Amino acid sequence: MLKTKDRDVIEKFMGGKYTMMKVDRNTRKVDMKMIVDKLDITPTMYKNAIEKYRNLSAYLQKQGINSDIYPQGSFALGTVVRPYRNSKEMNYDLDFICLLNENVSECNPKDVKMKIGNALKDSEVYSKILQEEYDRCWTLEYAEIGEVGFNMDIVPAVPSEIVNVDNDHGIEELKYRETKISITNKKSEDLYDWIKGNPKGYKEWFLEINKPFLEHDRSYRRQLLFESHRHVFNSIEEITEDYERSSLQRVIQILKRHRDVYFSKTRKENDKPITAIITTLAAQIANEASKDLDVFELLEYIVREFNVYSEWQVLSEATFIKKYSTRNFVRRVNGKWQILNPVNSDDNLADAWNGENNKAKCFFEWIKAVQQDFIYSLEKKDEEFITLLENSMGTHFVRKSINTEKYTTSQSDNLAYQAKPWRN
Repeated sequence: MLKTKDRDVIEKFMGGKYTMMKVDRNTRKVDMKMIVDKLDITPTMYKNAIEKYRNLSAYLQKQGINSDIYPQGSFALGTVVRPYRNSKEMNYDLDFICLLNENVSECNPKDVKMKIGNALKDSEVYSKILQEEYDRCWTLEYAEIGEVGFNMDIVPAVPSEIVNVDNDHGIEELKYRETKISITNKKSEDLYDWIKGNPKGYKEWFLEINKPFLEHDRSYRRQLLFESHRHVFNSIEEITEDYERSSLQRVIQILKRHRDVYFSKTRKENDKPITAIITTLAAQIANEASKDLDVFELLEYIVREFNVYSEWQVLSEATFIKKYSTRNFVRRVNGKWQILNPVNSDDNLADAWNGENNKAKCFFEWIKAVQQDFIYSLEKKDEEFITLLENSMGTHFVRKSINTEKYTTSQSDNLAYQAKPWRN
């Protein structure tokens, strides 16, 4: 007879065997949230990065380069996670736009790129940490602090010309068009061109959706943040919005980390969905959800909607629209996948899906893995739960982040859970 006197044990009779669950659902959620918290850049590293890019901005000004440096991507959106590639933890990649005060019609992309690159090479400080030139950026690799380092990607750009909007999304684009920029892009050794972007507009769009999620239960979250980082903040008032994380931001961090580990283990790095697709769709779907959902409730809501869009793989355009008339964030128009950038309708984030159909299939297969590992796993027995968690977030990282011993059992009939093939 199984005894439950001294521990929280839930017994379920399945197939003639008892399934042990010592650790309750709420405790599991706390552990999972703790893991996600540790994926994020720390307030100390955040302050360090801010100081670094401001110093760089001051240096370029002294070199006579009239420019403005500002964060873009996950660092600007509060969705940073530590990268994971080839089954290894990597340094954080932080992206910054270096916007030169020049007219796009009076300069060329190679000169703009080289102006920043040459200034970095001429510096006694920056030349030592400058990496090779990449297509759209110069990368500075900073030394590790406490076994964790970060790379700063500096993306040279100039303001784009403001043109009249004449498409179906004109009203929305008008709101963001003044922040559009032209980014330098190296196509070959001597051939450079411009690529349009709007990171400031995208940040404004995202933060507008995120705001009600950030406001919910805010005092409590700020108090927790202060208690865990008293060495950084002297008071709660010092905590700015940049350090806070809503349920939406945490969901995006979970999806990004799970994606990195999943596609690293399946050796399908080329099929890995880009962060812009994950962030855009998650935000659009969350915008229609209740703003008081916790991280895992919101994750379940978003994953469920992703699974609805997976039906585009088997349904015709007419059938899908008839069945799901309000679902239009992912489309297939004349057989072509379409996920529009919310601040630039000329930018189809799913372009790569049309060149390689396997990318769309891999995306929806991955979503089912997320559902298994972060939603269904909450009801699994202890050893199965922790195995799923370790294999989906990184074994070493999970064991370093939480106490996994409480999920182990000594019962002889409680066989260890066998991971799925992609998790081997």
